[in-house]
Amino acid sequence: MLQVSFYQNKLNRPEESLKTLEEAYQKFGGNVEIGFFYALALNDAGEYKKAARVLKGVLQTNPNYTEARLQYAFTLESLKKYKEMERALQTVLEEQPENAAALNLYAYSLAVRGERLDLAQEYIARALAVNPEDNSFIDTQAWIYFKQGKIAEAADLLDSLPDELAERDADAAYHKGAVAFERGEWEAARKYLELSRRKNKEAAQLYKRLPPR
Repeated sequence: MLQVSFYQNKLNRPEESLKTLEEAYQKFGGNVEIGFFYALALNDAGEYKKAARVLKGVLQTNPNYTEARLQYAFTLESLKKYKEMERALQTVLEEQPENAAALNLYAYSLAVRGERLDLAQEYIARALAVNPEDNSFIDTQAWIYFKQGKIAEAADLLDSLPDELAERDADAAYHKGAVAFERGEWEAARKYLELSRRKNKEAAQLYKRLPPR
């Protein structure tokens, strides 16, 4: 069933893929891999509460499944359950101190909330030391700079990122738009906020503040 779901997804049929995984999960609920991939599909569909329940069940029987715990943390971040998310990430980092994905998620979540920015900077520096060319890590560093009021530094980093990232990632587009807005670069701000405002509430709010053409 996992293979069937995989090919359905590759054929751009995510709803069928999710249904296949749901049926497999109902039939083989104790299967760890089925539970994990079902939760991933639920996350992709934006069904974060259900995904959290599935991942929590996986971790209850397999507490050492680090990738499942990391996905659980991503899910909790989407649900804004930050304390529980941080506990999950701390467990991952105790086992794998240089887990770059965990470090980046921790740093980015803190930056979005505007909290403990020194800690966010420490974590993103560690993530970038592991993978200095990861665009999502560079975007996180830029957003930390932005929240610290270092607009020029944020702009330099965001300018280094390809436009393709902004085209597929609403948050990255919002970051580019927000920095351009702060610099009074209205056309650039409009371009990136247009890309992000349908998926990002902050981008939609900032778009309304753009001066008329």
